[in-house]
Amino acid sequence: MKQQLLRAGVAVVAMLAAAGTAAAEGEWSGNVALSTDYVWRGVSQSNEDMAISGGFDYANGIFYAGTWASNIDFEDGSDSNVELDLYAGVASEFANGVSWDLGVIYY
Repeated sequence: MKQQLLRAGVAVVAMLAAAGTAAAEGEWSGNVALSTDYVWRGVSQSNEDMAISGGFDYANGIFYAGTWASNIDFEDGSDSNVELDLYAGVASEFANGVSWDLGVIYY
């Protein structure tokens, strides 16, 4: 698990480095939410308790990258208590109005 997280982090850093010196000109944004229950596909991810989640995003031209995290509780005896999602990609639009997005996500 730690090795996979390390690989995902290295991939995001490599993509940020590939953006070059223009990275300083990009746009950063963030978000935070407090909810009564973290539900995904109809299943509580927080054992029907409150959840706090948030993330940071970076965009520069066609490039984007970000992270999102939330507390989790499955009451299954595991030590997992945080979900961490990392994502990055490129997205644009053709002249005819058709948009495209090629991205990767690790969660």
